[in-house]
Amino acid sequence: KRRKVAELGYQLCEGIDGWRRQFMKLIPRNLALGCKTFSNSGNETPTELAVDGDRVRLFWAGHPNPAALTVDMEEVREVEKVKTFFYVAGRRYYKYKIYVSVDAIKWTLVCDMSENTKPSTVAGDSWSFEKQQVRFVKIDILFNKVNTSVHLREIEVYGPAIYEMSND
Repeated sequence: KRRKVAELGYQLCEGIDGWRRQFMKLIPRNLALGCKTFSNSGNETPTELAVDGDRVRLFWAGHPNPAALTVDMEEVREVEKVKTFFYVAGRRYYKYKIYVSVDAIKWTLVCDMSENTKPSTVAGDSWSFEKQQVRFVKIDILFNKVNTSVHLREIEVYGPAIYEMSND
């Protein structure tokens, strides 16, 4: 079995200087990156900071909690994982739920952290679920241990990884 997987990992291509191997890499792609976002709460910072690709510096802050942020991917995509990155400071934790939808009317719960007491970490949290057709991803942030605001550094959405050709 291993040999077959390795054999499928590259193809031979004819180039100017003769035959060379062109390798395929399995690349996960964040489907939420740069997508439209909106919130049901007062925003202390812009909602698009939650999908700008920066997990470290800036974040979306909504006030007061509970507050929801919705990502619109503008087309239906196959989705199987959501990653969340919250503000990290001391023993701060957040309680939240994540939903997915095709139409923003009927929502399916894919993650329930409404009883969470685990402090946020720089590594964030990853939630895998059965593949679904999704256009909208909504995170309802219910509680922040420290104050009445919510602070989401990044939300990332993933479907099946895609193959990309490389000359590496």
